[in-house]
Amino acid sequence: MNALRQDRTTGQWAVIAPGRGKRPSDLAASAGAVAPLPPKDPSCPFCPGNENMLPRIIEEAAREAVPGWATRVVPNKYPILQRSESVPADCLEAGYGEHEVVIISPSHYLDIPDLTGADMQALTDTWFRRFAALQALPGIEDVVLFCNRGSTAGASLAHAHSQVIGMPIRSPHIVAALAWSAAYHRDCGRCVICDELAREEASEDRVVELGESFAVLVPFAARGPFEQWIVPRRHSPHFLDAGTQERKDLAGVVQRALQRLVAAVGRVPYNIVVEPGSRHVEEASYAHWAIRIVPEVTIPGGFELQSDIIVNPYSPEDNAESLRQAR
Repeated sequence: MNALRQDRTTGQWAVIAPGRGKRPSDLAASAGAVAPLPPKDPSCPFCPGNENMLPRIIEEAAREAVPGWATRVVPNKYPILQRSESVPADCLEAGYGEHEVVIISPSHYLDIPDLTGADMQALTDTWFRRFAALQALPGIEDVVLFCNRGSTAGASLAHAHSQVIGMPIRSPHIVAALAWSAAYHRDCGRCVICDELAREEASEDRVVELGESFAVLVPFAARGPFEQWIVPRRHSPHFLDAGTQERKDLAGVVQRALQRLVAAVGRVPYNIVVEPGSRHVEEASYAHWAIRIVPEVTIPGGFELQSDIIVNPYSPEDNAESLRQAR
């Protein structure tokens, strides 16, 4: 039966319409599965040996195996925002900011589900390190960390990479989410994400994985098929508040979530987005960071564009069961 559901952590709406869905195995074909790639592409700037195609190298995470690095960080050649020698008087007019690319692996064909445990840890360590570096820049108010995989998910290059962008303003999405969380905290005296996590753990219907540090859920009002939400189980206001064990655990949690997606659906396009919470002390009681993994397997139509209500043709409960069983 179809249902209108509201995400209790953001206020956003979704129509859950499982009668409109296909078998999970059909999603890869309809979405355009990510095609196999060669180990190296002579025209790819992210492949070892093609460093002359890069603007410069900001940093590398070293490893013993050839070519000597697990992840590499470079400036985006076509940045959304661009840093100057000093913070301009009008950051908005100047398009001030920073835009970096994190190359996920030296291998042209590997994606996050395929990495070794050590290389996956190197990747998440790089994410935390670059997020902190951009957050510390003068004039930067908000940092956006994301990964696009597949052309329909916004990836312009096939070689797996993620991106970190420092902005001189707060993301409107984050502003709206924090306003919703603040209102809930005023009314209830508690963090809305902590409360939602407690409800999900109690019902177990949409829980995919429950570890010491993180819960992995299919959201109650998931805005797309097989969306997964990775949430710190303790109240944690900001991404950079993650402790040593949480940073270690996150590598495995993200990788397993993507491995389950591949096993359940196939190699479909997807986005990973960090919802960073807030670093401001006055918002710490209701801010709570998380990560969303969103497969891009449906195309919004006129109804979604006009109403901002997404139609999800799959049941979150069925998706969670499929992901729990996926190997």
